[in-house]
Amino acid sequence: MGVVIPFTYPDTLASSHFSSAVLGPGAVVNEAEEKKKSKYSSLPSLYNFTLIAVETLGAVGRRCSASDADGIAMLH
Repeated sequence: MGVVIPFTYPDTLASSHFSSAVLGPGAVVNEAEEKKKSKYSSLPSLYNFTLIAVETLGAVGRRCSASDADGIAMLH
């Protein structure tokens, strides 16, 4: 089984994310997760897809596991 781990790091303060950012904490990263999930949706089921998404201001995507979030927090 193959593993695919796309990492996305959206810039919370970018003007292109303004309409999402005003919705609240984590809105930009959750939108980025959905886009990345859609991009890789055609992968065969023989791949284990683990998405990691973190905003530049530190919010972690809702699909990120608690252990992933702990490891990411250590990087900040």
